Parts: sequence; structure tokens; C-alpha cells
Amino acid sequence: MPTYRLILEGTDPTVGTYWATGATYPGCERVLNPTPCDGQSFFSLQEAIDYAKGKGEIPVKVSTLQDVDDILAGTKQITDDMILNGGGGIFGNISTPVLVGGGLLILMMLSRPKRGNA
Repeated sequence: MPTYRLILEGTDPTVGTYWATGATYPGCERVLNPTPCDGQSFFSLQEAIDYAKGKGEIPVKVSTLQDVDDILAGTKQITDDMILNGGGGIFGNISTPVLVGGGLLILMMLSRPKRGNA
């Protein structure tokens, strides 16, 4: 069974936006037994994704603490649209086919023969 790192966006008046995370390791319970969850906080979403991938976890964005509790209890399924791929930079969440297609279009435009002005 894969291990998921649940990632929840939060805000704090002193630090601004942060990303609170915890993983679905055996025995993890957010309130009663948080130690196995390996709770971590990050100042950027990409840092949270990189941490998860570095530990062999699958990064998953959740919307609420209730989602976290439901996933840990097994009453909410993780769907494909919740899984974060991350790729870094401004292209972090753009799929590869879109990038390849855009790149090919630019190459085609640059390689066209130029028309004379005569």
C-alpha cells in the first residue's frame, strides 16, 4: 500500500502562507497518535512535494482537516485530481504533453522560411 503525504495549506498572521503535512504511515492518527504521521511544515508547496518524493511518498493536496481525518480513517478515497506532481518552477503543474506541444509549435514557427519584402 502506498504512503501518501497529505498537504494542507494554512495561513498565519506572523508567517503568512505555509503548508502543513503528515503522512499515512501505519498507526498515524492526527490527534491521538501524531508521531507516526511525521508532521512537517513548509513555506512553499514545492518544498512539501519535494520532501514527500524524497521519502518515497505520494504528495496529496487536501482541502480541510476533516479530509485528513477521513482519509486516515479510510472513509475518504484519494482521487487522481488530489495527487500533486509538482515539477518546479512556473511549469510545476503543467502536463508534459502541453509543454511538448507548445515547444513543437514554437520550433515550427522559428523554422519557417522567411518571406522577402520585395
